[in-house]
Amino acid sequence: MDSQAQVDKIAQEEKTANMVRVFAEVEEEILSAERKFPTFPTDVIHASAIVNEEAGELSAAALQVTYEGNTWEHVRLEAVQTAAMAVRFLLMFKDLESRESSQKERGKKMDSEKQEDKAATKDVQDTKIFTIYGHSDDLIETEGITGCDEFGCYGGGQYKGFGILTSMEGSMYIHCYFGNKGIWHFAPSLVNEGFGLPEWPMSFEMADNNHSILLKIAVPKDTVFNMILA
Repeated sequence: MDSQAQVDKIAQEEKTANMVRVFAEVEEEILSAERKFPTFPTDVIHASAIVNEEAGELSAAALQVTYEGNTWEHVRLEAVQTAAMAVRFLLMFKDLESRESSQKERGKKMDSEKQEDKAATKDVQDTKIFTIYGHSDDLIETEGITGCDEFGCYGGGQYKGFGILTSMEGSMYIHCYFGNKGIWHFAPSLVNEGFGLPEWPMSFEMADNNHSILLKIAVPKDTVFNMILA
C-alpha cells in the first residue's frame, strides 16, 4: 500500500470512529428524552416545533460562544439535542398527521344568541392565561402554561429574542425588546405568511415594577411556550 493510500485509510478510519461516537451521543440523548417525555406529538406542526426549538437553542449557543464567551461544549450539547429531536421526528414520521388549525373556522357567525353564549362559556373553560413581562434589564418572566419560566437575557442589544406560543388552534410569536429608555416592550406577530394571528383575547397593563408592559393572553389549554433568546 502506497503512502497516500495509507493516509486515506487512516483518515477514513478516524472519520468512521468519530461518526460512531457522535451517533452514540445522539442515541443516548434520544433515550434520555424518551424517559422524560415518552410521547412525541403526532401532528407535524407540533413535532416540527420541537425540532425548531432545539435548533433555535443551538443558534443561541452559537451567538453566545461568539459574543459572550460561552463554551464550545455548550454548542456541542445543543447540536446533539437538535440531532436527537430530528431523529425522533424521523422515527415518528410514518405516524405524523397534517391537521389544519381551527383558527380558519373562526369568524363564522353563530346561528343564535344561545350558541354564542355556549361557545363563550366553553372558551373560558378551555383556556389558560399566559402572561409575559420584563424585570430589571435582563430577565423575561413568563407564567401560566407549559414551558413558562424565568429567562435570563444578559447579552445582546435592545432586541432580546422571541417567544413562540403553539397550540392546535394556531401559533403566535411574541417579540421582546428592552428600550433605551429602560422600558420593556412585547409585540405579538405572525408565525408564517398567509396565516393570521389566532383570535386569542389579549390585554396590556403596567407590570408591578413600573418599567414593563404586562401582556396577558387567553390561550387554549394545550398551548406550550418556547423562548428563543437573541
